Amino acid sequence: MDPLIDLRPTTPDDPGTRLLIDAHLAFTRAVSPEESCHSLGPEQMSGIDLYALEEAGTVVAIGGLKPLNDGTVEVKSVHVSAAARGRGMSRRMMSHLIGIARAAGHGAMVLETGSSRLPAFDAARGLYLSLGFQPCGPIAGYVADPLSDFFRLDL
Repeated sequence: MDPLIDLRPTTPDDPGTRLLIDAHLAFTRAVSPEESCHSLGPEQMSGIDLYALEEAGTVVAIGGLKPLNDGTVEVKSVHVSAAARGRGMSRRMMSHLIGIARAAGHGAMVLETGSSRLPAFDAARGLYLSLGFQPCGPIAGYVADPLSDFFRLDL
């Protein structure tokens, strides 16, 4: 791995992490109607294991895992800074999260993202499919929504 890249646990209070949480909220709110926007603010991240990907000391990606009661883990708040997009940072973050979930013994990973009716999420859906995630029905805590797609990866 690149010596200038560091993947580490973080908190919503970390200044670099907070910048990306705010950018993630702004992005999802700009491209999704409020009733279909499931992004979390920093005050809602209790119980989520959050990770930061730093490049040369700057947080360029974040992602989190939320353990669910059924032995699965939900992927939350994956976001890459605009300046770092197109260089595989989302794949690095997701691969890291998959490794953590496997090591923790979770049976599967699940997630929600914007549907094909929201083209801003096309890259995310493509990434999840390329990593082996399969479409599934609504996951815990969600209801069917034509603007949401749900995915599952058996571990």
